[in-house]
Amino acid sequence: MFLLYGVVNVFFAIYVPTTLHSKGAGGTDALIVSAEADSKVLGRTLTSLPQADPGLSDFLVAIMDTMSMMMAFAILQVAIAWFALRRGHSWTLWVLAIADLSFISYFLAWSSIFSQYDVTLGDALTSSGGLWIMVVVWVVIATLAGWFGMRRSGMASGGIGKGWAGPQADGVQRQQRLLAAVGLSGR
Repeated sequence: MFLLYGVVNVFFAIYVPTTLHSKGAGGTDALIVSAEADSKVLGRTLTSLPQADPGLSDFLVAIMDTMSMMMAFAILQVAIAWFALRRGHSWTLWVLAIADLSFISYFLAWSSIFSQYDVTLGDALTSSGGLWIMVVVWVVIATLAGWFGMRRSGMASGGIGKGWAGPQADGVQRQQRLLAAVGLSGR
């Protein structure tokens, strides 16, 4: 689930800037909350912005470009999920969960700005089809599934410390379990 979330972030890190550069600030349904909420803050619709105020439209597109760290985050998410989490390093489970939920403090910050323009927290939470709620639910489910999976397979110690002893220790333990499973553990 964390791997899929990383892949989705790679997609949006390509889609959003490409769409905005080809269509201007109104190229996507919303830049921050929703077309309606964004329009309340801007005082005009996003779709009218490229013609009505090309400078502001270009500025908003450039601001979205500064979010290029989304691509770096997405690549890092995929790499950690693929190479470390799949090998049973439980610290990666907690790092991915914390990183994926770190948007909450920023969400609250820009929601407070939008609230000055009669956009409620509920409006922000349910924007983009409830995307923010879905992300939190997805991350919680992914974390629980990963935690239960690691516990069931015996790969996790139940805490963050697992994996800090180094990959060699994990590899030896996995190798011993595999040899025991196939009946070669005394050789």
